[in-house]
Amino acid sequence: MLTEDDVRQLVRLRSKQHIGKRKGSSGFTAFCKAHGVNKGHASEFMNGKRAPCSDLLGVLGLRLSYAFKDAR
Repeated sequence: MLTEDDVRQLVRLRSKQHIGKRKGSSGFTAFCKAHGVNKGHASEFMNGKRAPCSDLLGVLGLRLSYAFKDAR
């Protein structure tokens, strides 16, 4: 099971692959544009202000699921 911090790390790694692909943009911006991810939502997730959006998770090959914690 991955945490949100793990997902943030995956986004950072994938964004590095896009550095220099679009003139004048960061790797993160190029990553979002290349994959059709809403940059505002992705940025808020990266800053810990919201949960990851489904389009971002889809690009990473992930999906959101919930697990119950044993209450004992």
